[in-house]
Amino acid sequence: SGRSRPDASAYFLYDFPRFVENVRRFVPLRWRPVANDLMVKADRAVGGYLRGQLLITTILGVMIWIGLSLIGIPLATAISVLAAIFNLVPYLGPIVGTIPAVLLGFTVSPWAAVLAVVVFVVANQLEGNVLSPLILSRSVDLHPVTVLIAIMAGLGLLGFVGALLAVPTVALTKVVLEDYLLTRPAYTYAGS
Repeated sequence: SGRSRPDASAYFLYDFPRFVENVRRFVPLRWRPVANDLMVKADRAVGGYLRGQLLITTILGVMIWIGLSLIGIPLATAISVLAAIFNLVPYLGPIVGTIPAVLLGFTVSPWAAVLAVVVFVVANQLEGNVLSPLILSRSVDLHPVTVLIAIMAGLGLLGFVGALLAVPTVALTKVVLEDYLLTRPAYTYAGS
């Protein structure tokens, strides 16, 4: 049923530390230090990504609220909060916010409805092309171009799920390569 998913995910989040401990039991003693280190690095990569996404969502909501308030759209605060929350779902966020803003804009004037669309287009272009690459690159220590390429590749390969998982996966891969591969003697400079 539809209710089982939220309940299951809530239990999973609540019991996550116990889940991690149970997974650790199946790692051989010899590999536990490396496994623990990898879990810490994965937590840092995913946590940085989530913090970055929350910051982007907040900034986007504020931009939309300012734009809709300046136009005089009724319920600008509610629409901006709704748009910001649904922005976490690619493609759906702009649509969910734009439709009520345009409909309420028509209660003010046809120009207000058109300007509401402009606010959403500008805000989402700024979010997608400026905010996301800059904020995510800092929160997960990746170059902005790497973030853009990762999101586009994830979207192309796995759609929505790929877009969500792309940046933390690339961040974790970078950390693993830097900490485990590039520190090996074959990759370090032995000055002469």
